[in-house]
Amino acid sequence: MFTNTFILFFLISSSLFGYVFETNPINNKIDQFKKQLLDTRTISNKIFRDQVFNKKDFKNYKFEKVEFIHCNFNATNFRNSKFNKVVFKNCTIYNSDFRLTLIKFSKFIKSEIKVSYFNNAKLHFIDFIYSKLPGTSFVQATLHNCRFIKSDLSSAIWPNGEKCMKGSFEKCIYLQKR
Repeated sequence: MFTNTFILFFLISSSLFGYVFETNPINNKIDQFKKQLLDTRTISNKIFRDQVFNKKDFKNYKFEKVEFIHCNFNATNFRNSKFNKVVFKNCTIYNSDFRLTLIKFSKFIKSEIKVSYFNNAKLHFIDFIYSKLPGTSFVQATLHNCRFIKSDLSSAIWPNGEKCMKGSFEKCIYLQKR
């Protein structure tokens, strides 16, 4: 009888302890932190060649030393992502969302960025070389030390005020030819 009572007491106390342990606010914060870490994914030191990213969700990703060569992005979500030393070469980017992104030391070379959104993005030391940006919005974006070299900016939508700092526009097309 003693053994059965002890086992029953042990099972009840274990389940109560487990319940209290699981509902502990500290453990909830740890679980939230783990979820946040999982939500921020990192892609680094990769080369993507001839890939199609159709409606791909890269929200909250971190891209470090990544190259996209001859890639197509259609309705791709990069919202709230971070880019450092990323190169887009000969890419087509259409209807993609770069809002709230941080892009540093990156390049868009011979790429076409059509009807995409960089609203509220922060761009630092970005080169747009031989690129086209028809219908691309930079509303409320911060452009710091960005260079636009021989690029078609004719229908891009630009930020107002002092948000373009120390940039350069070399041999670019500003107005649509009729």
